[in-house]
Order: sequence, then C-alpha cells, then structure tokens
Amino acid sequence: MTTILFWGPLGKPGKAVTGGGETGNLRTINMLSRNDIRIISVRKPYPPKRRSFMSPFTYSFALLLSVIKFAEYCLLSPHRPDVAQVSAFYGKLVYFEFLMLLFAKIANIPFVYEIRGGAMLKYYDRGSWLYKYIFSIILKKSDVIFSQGLEYNKFIFKKSGNHPTYYPNYVDYSHIQGFEINNGREKSDQIKLIYFGRIVPDKGVETAIRTCAHLQRSGINNRLQIIGEGQSDYIEYIVNLAEELEVGRLVSIEGPVPFPIIKEKLQKSHFFLFPTFNQMEGHSNALTEAMAFGVVPICSKQGFNETIVGECGKILSVTASESEYAHSIQDIWKNNKWSELSSLCRNTIEKKFTSEVVIPNIILKYQQVVNANRQQTIA
Repeated sequence: MTTILFWGPLGKPGKAVTGGGETGNLRTINMLSRNDIRIISVRKPYPPKRRSFMSPFTYSFALLLSVIKFAEYCLLSPHRPDVAQVSAFYGKLVYFEFLMLLFAKIANIPFVYEIRGGAMLKYYDRGSWLYKYIFSIILKKSDVIFSQGLEYNKFIFKKSGNHPTYYPNYVDYSHIQGFEINNGREKSDQIKLIYFGRIVPDKGVETAIRTCAHLQRSGINNRLQIIGEGQSDYIEYIVNLAEELEVGRLVSIEGPVPFPIIKEKLQKSHFFLFPTFNQMEGHSNALTEAMAFGVVPICSKQGFNETIVGECGKILSVTASESEYAHSIQDIWKNNKWSELSSLCRNTIEKKFTSEVVIPNIILKYQQVVNANRQQTIA
C-alpha cells in the first residue's frame, strides 16, 4: 500500500467545510483511500479571525508547528511515507513550503508540490529576489508538480525544466451518474439563477443581486439563490441591498447545506453567476459542480474560469457590470441557446473534470515517482 503524507487546508476539526480548497482536498483524500492509498494528513492552520497585534506571530507559530509535525513524519516515523505532498498556496507560505521540501529531501522521500489558486504568477512578479529564489528552488527540486491551471505550464517548465501534471478540480462521478440534462428546465417561465460558495464581497455576490434586479426591471422573470457561509454583517448588508433594489422577495440567501441539497437545487437551475474578482481564484469547485448538472456559467475572466468554461457559457471581464451579466443571460435565453449550452456543460465535465478522468492520472503519477525512487535507492 502506498502511503502519502499530505499537508494542506482541510478545514477545522468538527466544523463544516465551506472553502473550495478544503472541499477539493477532502474529496481527493477520500478518492485515494478508495484506491488503496493510505493518507497521513497534517492540517494547515488558519489565520485568527480576529486581527490583533499578535495575530501574525500566533499564525506563524501555528504554521511552524504544522511543519514540525510534517518533519516528524518524514524523519522519525517508523512507517515512513512513500510520498510527501504539499497543497501549496505560495505567497507568504512559500518559506514554510520550502522547509517541508527540505525535510522530505533529507529523508529521501519524493516531494509533490501541488500548486493551487490563480495568483501564482502575480505573487512571483511582485515578490522580492529572495521570494523568487526560494520559489524557483521549490519548482526545480520537486519530484512532481501538480498544477491546477494549464495557464501555469509554460512558467513552470521555464523555471524547473519539468512538465507539470494537470490536476484540475473535479466532481465525484458517482454524484452525477443517471442525471438527465433535458429535465424540462428549458420550458420554465422563470429563469433560475444560483451562486454557491463563500459569501464575501470579492466573489461578486453584489453583482449577482444587481443582475437579478436588472433582469427584473427589463421584464425578465427570475429568481436568485445564494448559498454559503458569510459574516453576519455582510449577510445583513446584501439582504438590505436586495430590498433596496426591490428584489428582496426574489433573492433567497441561506447558509451552507450538504451537497445532496446543492445537487437538488442545481437540477432546477439555469445559470450559475460567478462575477468573482478574488485574487486567489483558481479552479472553482462550485463552477465545476454547477456545469456537471447543466447549469450554464456566466463568469468573470478570473482565475482559470476561461479555460474551464470554454464555449459552455459566457466569460466577461473582471470589471463587467450587472447590465453585461443580464445581457448575456437574456441573449442565451431569448435566442434558445440554453439547452445546447447546458448539454455542452455536462459533456465537458464528463470528458475532462470527473474523478474517473482525474484520479487515475494522479495515481499513475504517484506510482511512477515511488517506483523511480525505489530503483534509485536500490542502485
């Protein structure tokens, strides 16, 4: 049995997982476990919610403790892992990630650097000479690089001489089996919009509400569902915004719900609104899940959205207004393009972004690096 030592965000013990990174990591750990791979997890800590003078120090100390735990598994465990993997978010964390690379190398354990999020190039361009030096060493010395976005391939190859393995977010194929795309949604007299994920300003939630209002003023009957976790004061703000725009009765906002309920709602929805301008946006789990159920995405050109959506929906500029989002929805709906795009969404996910496609490729990569390391050790 192959054993993988994994460091990354997995949510807080005993609390509901709402972040995309956490959701993706937990899903992959579950998938790998099903394929007879043992996972040793070291949780990445989180910054304190309440900022204070001591916050940077307490967070750094917590990170250091997690790195020490990672090192213990590499250097002191009687059952040494076969692979050490870091779910990387670079930026200020790059120095901690470098330490974990160092410990894996000392222990002669193959190191997998998994690059998540969509801000890698921005961090590198803005980074100091030390940051660029450290980050380049990580890329060069990693045995395998997993990349969440194809957009990174040229840069990674230039810096490391290695071709990265594409490791996109994906949906569990068992969750979408048997679902019929043509379930009568296209005959609805009301357009159903949906957003689910973190309810924060930089995910474009306000633009989604304003889009609902713009459509309604234009005589387009619609509803908007917003699902996810957010700060109570921000939730109150967007509830008031919907009331001010006279769409309070058309906008429903609810907290995190289990995936079976999300699945139920997606099967009745038409458009996934995603006007994100989040700087760390990468490959959104919510986007992939929405498309898997034939929900047509109307997204900003942030993160890896353009690569994922392709011809399946509409990509707008990061600064696009609610009128542009509303116009895109109207164009697709009034010109009877929705059914074709809905089917294209589902087909794209089945071909590129399911567990049946992604996981075998990742397992193969693990097997290759473990075998290569064993042969090298014997030699």
